[in-house]
Amino acid sequence: MGLRAGFVVMGLVSAIALVIVPAAAQTNAEVQASVAGQSTVQSARLFADLSPDDGGAEVRIEYVLDVRGTPELQFELLGFGSASADGFWLGEERTGTRIELDPQTGSMRAAAFTLSLADTNEPYRLVAQYWVAEAVQLDGEDLLVRVPVLSIALPPADGVSDLFRAELSLPPEWSVAEGFPTGLAANEEGLYVVSLPVVPSMVSARGRTDGARRLGLPLVIDLLTAAILLTFSFVGWRHLARIAA
Repeated sequence: MGLRAGFVVMGLVSAIALVIVPAAAQTNAEVQASVAGQSTVQSARLFADLSPDDGGAEVRIEYVLDVRGTPELQFELLGFGSASADGFWLGEERTGTRIELDPQTGSMRAAAFTLSLADTNEPYRLVAQYWVAEAVQLDGEDLLVRVPVLSIALPPADGVSDLFRAELSLPPEWSVAEGFPTGLAANEEGLYVVSLPVVPSMVSARGRTDGARRLGLPLVIDLLTAAILLTFSFVGWRHLARIAA
């Protein structure tokens, strides 16, 4: 039975003081305080490389924030089955700051720090990189890709239709039958791309490693809908033909 879907390079600004605090110590009031400060996410760009043949994914996400005051930034990552991460690099891997994600309720992991900027007049770009060891699950030739998204507990900026954009780099011999969020599709460069007005908790895809294509659920629904509409149209035409006769 096939698997089912349940899917930087910037230095740190020297004027930024990062104070790492245990995520478990964060309260709802503190999270709400950061929101009340009106800091927002202006954009989030994720790139996941699944081309290595080891079942893992190298993930890089770049956030652009409109920072007001000194907000508490809480990072959250929701694991899906064995697809998870226990930490991330803030900035360059191995040369940036390594931040561990502490276990929370269920499969949620989180970490937080206070962001203090010398100048909040310009958007702040924040880059994180992490590794998802078991992003790909195989069942024969069927595959399921799940990439958890490292999110920041800040509200999205208003009126941005493509605030979040994800790009997945898959081996060229793989085929994708369906993805989540809906709309995941290959572009002219062979990357699987999707855009949303909000940051999702996961980007996933279901397909095959041998390039064969099978009908995914969205396509099946579309075909059934088309068949029903065609049937009603035919019945209506027969009815009108009898009246005209």
